[in-house]
Amino acid sequence: MSATSLTVRAIAILATLLAASAARCLADSGRKPTTNDPLAEDRQVFSQSLIREGDRSYRKLRVAQARRAYGDAAATLPGAYAYIMYGDARWRELLQAQDALRKSDTAFSREPCALSNADLVHALTMELPQTHERGLAMAYHEAPGRSDKSSWLARAGESALCLRRLIAEYRARPAAACVDVTPLQACLGKPLIVGR
Repeated sequence: MSATSLTVRAIAILATLLAASAARCLADSGRKPTTNDPLAEDRQVFSQSLIREGDRSYRKLRVAQARRAYGDAAATLPGAYAYIMYGDARWRELLQAQDALRKSDTAFSREPCALSNADLVHALTMELPQTHERGLAMAYHEAPGRSDKSSWLARAGESALCLRRLIAEYRARPAAACVDVTPLQACLGKPLIVGR
């Protein structure tokens, strides 16, 4: 395949993705797309199905499965709930992996450090804006002035602020030192939707 045909194909794919993204943003805002999108209803149904799957897994503390379902839901039809829950599940998955590694008896678990402060700072810096913060911005755009402090949304907002503070805290520690996950656990608190 020539470079020109690859470029043309890449531009076509990008244009399709941008059009789909614009339609999804309109759908998230509650407005109807100006173009006739024959798949909009299918995407909505599929996204809701993925969110239900994510919720079932999350409640059973199978956070890796929940993260994948929420991520697929956000990719199918971006929404505040999917983004926030994806981020929450992502960090809970990291904690579960750290815990499982600590309890295992493998050569890797005997390594001095499975996750360094620099690794966590990088991950938080890159992912927090793409998950919690994006979802929170979408949620507040959808319902401005929402102030229910007992809602999962308020708890997610507190968690995001705490995670943002952790970036500075972990950045101040020696980069190669092992991560102390206690502050990360404290930021996440209780699962957002267990018993919901």
